[in-house]
Amino acid sequence: MAGMFSLSVRLLDGSCRVVELRPDSTLAELRVGLERDLSVTPLHEMRLLQDMRELNDSAKIQVEVQALIVPSLPKAVQTLEKILVYPASTQEGLSQQKDWDAAVALLDEAQEVPRHLAERLLTMVLVPDGRCPHCLLEQVGAVFGRVCGNPESFIERLVAGIAGLGIAALAEIAAQGRACGNPEPFIERFVAGTRQGLARLAALAEIVARCKHALHGHTDAILEVCELIFEYCDNPMKDIFPCSVVCRLLGHLGDVRHAPLIMQARDRARRRSFNRVADEADAAIEQINAREEMNAQTMSELAIKNTFLCAPRDSAISHARAKLATP
Repeated sequence: MAGMFSLSVRLLDGSCRVVELRPDSTLAELRVGLERDLSVTPLHEMRLLQDMRELNDSAKIQVEVQALIVPSLPKAVQTLEKILVYPASTQEGLSQQKDWDAAVALLDEAQEVPRHLAERLLTMVLVPDGRCPHCLLEQVGAVFGRVCGNPESFIERLVAGIAGLGIAALAEIAAQGRACGNPEPFIERFVAGTRQGLARLAALAEIVARCKHALHGHTDAILEVCELIFEYCDNPMKDIFPCSVVCRLLGHLGDVRHAPLIMQARDRARRRSFNRVADEADAAIEQINAREEMNAQTMSELAIKNTFLCAPRDSAISHARAKLATP
């Protein structure tokens, strides 16, 4: 019952009785109730003791509990939800940013959150508030990708919106802008469509960073969105576009075909002093180059192995002897 607490009473025979008490219960009521429950005879009485100290009817029972102040993951998620729904005014911005940064840091420190909290973070990713700054959308998507645990059950919901964004909205807007030769009227629509997918892209970038094969089967749709975003970066939209997120995704999923796009984005970012985007682009190019070198080395080793296995026995032996004889 609400407002009740339990008190354990141990008897001399070693048995223990648990008595439910109200907050306003008295020791006198407790003693009378125990005497009744234990059928104490009229010539006997019940005495209550604690630490060899007898408790009279007006005494207080001393109870010690251990108090711990620990990080609260639910409160961290609640903080993100509140800030996303009610963005700060100019006066409140600094305080709210500190709360946001602290909540993100707490979630990152946990590394993985329970499933019900991951679902709440996912809701923020899938249904972003239109008033929310794009930098916060990116951050909430990224923190979800880092702490959601096993991403398998979330991938379909994340990619569903990305695929539609790339194949329908962005492709149509980009085509209209190219066809008319003046893309500016379409920039606002393109930005709105990209905002809806920004948190998803950020989440996917973090997921693929820790689970390399999590996006198996969805890579083409995601790459299409990335290519369209980079294509439209030639227009004067400054930092509205999630170029840093796209660079991270291409670093994990792209290949040498995407290197020119990334380098163009890097050069534009340098000219506009968007150092974060430029640094992400450099890191993406390094990842792609390292992956290509590893693939080339693997293919070379396989080719040598196949040549050795397919060669006649005498030739194979001669080849092996020649390698051993080489200083």
